[in-house]
Amino acid sequence: MHSPSRLARFAALTLALASIDLLASFHAPSRARERTPRNSPASRLTSGGGNSVTPAIARRLLYVWDNTLPGDTTRTGQLFDFCRRNGVATIALDCAPLGSTPGAHAARYRSFIESAHGRDLRVLALAGDSWWTVPANAGLPNQAGSQLTGWTFYAAVRASNAGFDGVLDVSEPYQRDPAAFWNEPAAAAQGLVDFLRGMRGAIGNLPLYHAMPYWYDEDPRLVLRLGGSRIARPLNQYVQPLVDVTVLMENRDQALGADGILAHSQGELATGPCILGVETQDLGASGDALTFWEEGRIAMERELALVVLARLNQPNLRGFAIHHYASFANLHP
Repeated sequence: MHSPSRLARFAALTLALASIDLLASFHAPSRARERTPRNSPASRLTSGGGNSVTPAIARRLLYVWDNTLPGDTTRTGQLFDFCRRNGVATIALDCAPLGSTPGAHAARYRSFIESAHGRDLRVLALAGDSWWTVPANAGLPNQAGSQLTGWTFYAAVRASNAGFDGVLDVSEPYQRDPAAFWNEPAAAAQGLVDFLRGMRGAIGNLPLYHAMPYWYDEDPRLVLRLGGSRIARPLNQYVQPLVDVTVLMENRDQALGADGILAHSQGELATGPCILGVETQDLGASGDALTFWEEGRIAMERELALVVLARLNQPNLRGFAIHHYASFANLHP
């Protein structure tokens, strides 16, 4: 049997080799690739049960919270080049203008998406609002929206025919009023579930991605009986079956340990396809453990490589999501 020290050295060597190969790949010339037909088996970063066994480390989704990019050819080109250098295969693009006045903006979004497809990039419509998880008849004080508002928004995005490859909804019911959420978690959770169930009528056959925090299956207050369920289940087990892929907001700067990415994603990966999300914004001293802003790029790649090594045989790992473009582009080495 190997001694612990030899095992530790072997593990360190394996990780180092993987990290070196990974980091080198960011600056390697891109190879021409044939674009996957949309009705073909899904990749590690798309909806469905694709059969690829390629490690997910280089298949990334990038949040882009900038709806002025479509129509700006210079900055669009810079974004596409950044994606090529950084293993990004899917862009989640802020689509707010399409949900409000689609006729005035559809052409520039359509041009952006066509150009992205020419670079072998997929584009998701990125949107969300905590009010969209509230029933229209909730009668809450200063109610600023409802499930119907969200469905109408996404229906307008779909009707724009911009060419999106899917929708990434980031509606977070706990953000609207945290105290109210925890006072009545079952009502808030049911509102979210009903909203996601109704999304199919709004977006049709477009793949549905939904961003969800890791603690839906960890907080005992969210073990619930929803929709007449006979048994109580964690909230993630109600949410995940309603979407094609869950974007799990890990927001941790370490892979290992009880508070690491691996520990927090176990239940969700066992339930369905997941893209694991990490943060790169500067969240200040109080948010140091939630983001890679302080640690930098090399540290982030090391931790993501650890996740891949630990989950190589997990088919539900579909890649990583980086939040977001502006901060990731400015992340120090």
